[in-house]
Amino acid sequence: MELSADAHRAGKTVVLLDSNFLMMPFQFGINLDIELERIFGVYDAIVPTSVMRELEGLAKEGGKDGAAARGALRFAARYKKIETPEWEADDALVRLALENKSARWIVATNDGGLRSRLKNVAPVLIMSGKSHLRLSE
Repeated sequence: MELSADAHRAGKTVVLLDSNFLMMPFQFGINLDIELERIFGVYDAIVPTSVMRELEGLAKEGGKDGAAARGALRFAARYKKIETPEWEADDALVRLALENKSARWIVATNDGGLRSRLKNVAPVLIMSGKSHLRLSE
């Protein structure tokens, strides 16, 4: 996968963003870019297209979650995308983490089920205390 090779050669950490992470700035006021830079320095944030599809579905809802998803869709425009055939975003994130295990791609998610699936597969970036992020290995 070209993104892996490019990022690995550049010494960058690759961070795969789940939908709930992209919604955090709108739900909790966390500045995702500042937090990612604080933790990783130089990084490449990547959004799988299955995550974009998930956000598009959530954006159709009303209320706070729908509004956060609409904001997340606009926010995600700044990050690289990677084409994923899976309909379920969690399946795509697990597959990408497995395929790039040797490069130690990070998955950024607060989803407990996904975090369990990623155990022994990839480091996971989580929200801590609704104010900052931390790496959970």
